[in-house]
Amino acid sequence: MRRLIQSCFSNPHELVGRRIMKRACEMKKEFAMFYVSLEQEQRDDIEENMKLMLKKVVTNIDFVDEIQRLAEEFGQRFVALRPLGFRPDLFPVIADATIKECTHLDSAVHKAHTTTHAFSQFGALVFASVREGFYTEVRRLRRASASFSTGSNGSARRKLIESSFINENGSIKSRGNSPRQPHSRCQSRSASPDSSGSDELCPNTPTVGGAPATYLKPPTNAMVATRSY
Repeated sequence: MRRLIQSCFSNPHELVGRRIMKRACEMKKEFAMFYVSLEQEQRDDIEENMKLMLKKVVTNIDFVDEIQRLAEEFGQRFVALRPLGFRPDLFPVIADATIKECTHLDSAVHKAHTTTHAFSQFGALVFASVREGFYTEVRRLRRASASFSTGSNGSARRKLIESSFINENGSIKSRGNSPRQPHSRCQSRSASPDSSGSDELCPNTPTVGGAPATYLKPPTNAMVATRSY
């Protein structure tokens, strides 16, 4: 089977991509509607990539892993065509058209049923991987979109939390929704007789008899008399 397929592709096949797409349009009206809606450049790109994929796959026909990789890469290209009307259920149409056009490459060298059977198995292997590549790319894009959405929501939540605790001027909000006042050295500084210059640090400290009210008053004579033994 492999040698038969390779012998078919040894014949001229430069237009095989265009012929496959033309036959697919003839086989399925829905495919034709999708295909004619594309720009000429897009159609040329699909036909060229189809031809190149088949040539590479036939060249590596003894290496199944490489066949699958090449076919998956081809299938991934169709994800970008979804907004233009492509659906994965159109892949069987392309597969059937591929089998028919590749069979014609034999030029009746082998029996018709032998050639058809060979390319049917070949087409089933290739287009199973084409579909897998398509769905793999769809899943990858969905995960990337979900990850981006989650990251954006997380940033928005962080900003909301920050705004609920921090005022526009940068001060921290208290539970009563009023800015927390900065801590004053005057409030935390303990009153001590050795605290010289405290009136300079806290100019609003009240005084008694010219001395800061925070200092201890000297004992009066009455107080001394009451403490005598």
